[in-house]
Amino acid sequence: MAFRLFRRRWVRRILFGMLIFFVIAGLSILYWLQPGKHKFTISEETTRITGPVLDNNKLDYAAALNAKYKQGVTPENNAVVPLVEVIGRSYDGFPDNPDFYTELGIPVPVKSRREFVAWNTAIEDNKETWDEVLQSPETILDYPDLVAWIDQQQEALYLVSQAANRTHWYCPLTPRRQADTINSVVDAPLYGLKSLMPIRQALLLRSMLHTRRGNPNAGWNDLLTVMKLSRLISKAPFAISYLVAISMEIDAWKIVCAFLHLNKLTPEQLEGFLKQLAALPAHEGLTHTYDTGERYGFLSPAVNLMGQGNIDDIRAMAEMGSSKKFTFSSMLETAALNRSVDWDIGLREANQFFDKVNAALMIDDPKTRFNDLHKLITKTRLDGDFPSDYFWMSPDIRGQAACKLLLRLIAPTIRVLTIGEIRMQQHARLRENLFALAKYRAEKGTYPDKIEELTPKYLATIPTDPFSENRPLDYEKTEEGYTLNMDGPKPENPIKLETASKPKEKFIPIRPKGKNVEDD
Repeated sequence: MAFRLFRRRWVRRILFGMLIFFVIAGLSILYWLQPGKHKFTISEETTRITGPVLDNNKLDYAAALNAKYKQGVTPENNAVVPLVEVIGRSYDGFPDNPDFYTELGIPVPVKSRREFVAWNTAIEDNKETWDEVLQSPETILDYPDLVAWIDQQQEALYLVSQAANRTHWYCPLTPRRQADTINSVVDAPLYGLKSLMPIRQALLLRSMLHTRRGNPNAGWNDLLTVMKLSRLISKAPFAISYLVAISMEIDAWKIVCAFLHLNKLTPEQLEGFLKQLAALPAHEGLTHTYDTGERYGFLSPAVNLMGQGNIDDIRAMAEMGSSKKFTFSSMLETAALNRSVDWDIGLREANQFFDKVNAALMIDDPKTRFNDLHKLITKTRLDGDFPSDYFWMSPDIRGQAACKLLLRLIAPTIRVLTIGEIRMQQHARLRENLFALAKYRAEKGTYPDKIEELTPKYLATIPTDPFSENRPLDYEKTEEGYTLNMDGPKPENPIKLETASKPKEKFIPIRPKGKNVEDD
């Protein structure tokens, strides 16, 4: 029966047509699954750098950044060099890669007796003790194990203070150089930053220890060391370095508040400390971070992924955490992503985005700065949605869409960093209040009932809080001393500079043992 049916002409025609259809469909799928041609022009408008070029025909953005930031650097003026001995070679420290030390101009180090030993490494089961003393650093003498640990770190902390007195910060980028890797700037770890955090805490706690032992000058030097390190780290080209610098500065000022209260300082001593603060260099602004490190951090994986044709990897980076299931249509979409792409338009627009960010960051008024940056962030996130008609786009529009996807990763950091920069501005204004209050008490034996009593003798005008429409900082005299309240921006609305929905950040000279900030 089936054989007779097959002998009919119309049946044979249908079967033959189906065969032709499946052959064409199969060949088409195979064609689309083959890597396409990816074109981009090496120029300042697109790739930003024109060399050096690696053996695998990829641009070496790490070498370009190293060349830019090592100008004028020597082993004698580079703060990273003494920190190598302090931090050592480890997962959180500095690498085993000899290229790193060749760039620094020093031999590969061996383990030193002056290497810093973190508190959690030196003493087991200490987290509770550590948290308690960070909440109330003035009670440090109540923790003999912690005091003994700090005393054992004297040689390491001496090297840290020597590093802080240097003028440059150059930590070379040494990413992997294998032929089958992206060789991206973001592949190169920012060595040593994580290990600096417990060193910062040790310096701040030692400042309180010196205070309790009656040596305020030594305590002040430890605080200055942290502030100097903060400024040096801000010279590094990446956003994460700037965030670490901000964190170090803010933590230092929390201890300064207690330091000024606990030490019976004379007006002459306070004036000397103020002069030392005024002599500190300014933090590097965010413009250098976005004009170099963050721009290169974007272009490096983008350009080198383009050279490999892994455009689907770009979408995966921009849509991390997606639970999209694999289907026949998604397979075709992936194939379309890997077809011919012209990247020049997308790269030009990406560089224009960074130029606009830098222009907005240079605006002095915080509210205008927030407005301009918020518009850029919103537009970038909306434009970065993956287009449904990507399959039918022309090669240049495909490149444009893929670059917008990558920019979605950059946009959220702008908000965080801008808030951090205004926090730095906030603490600069806080400094004036803290020292004015200390001078008032040095002369009158008590703190003022109202902050307005500081003018005009101790302050020309009352410093204002940029997060609260430039109103004066909230001040309250207490039995223990005083509190200064600083407003913070609402996370869900970065345009308005108004009181945060979360509790305010408080600066309290003396906090009773075991009492948290939230309890006040």
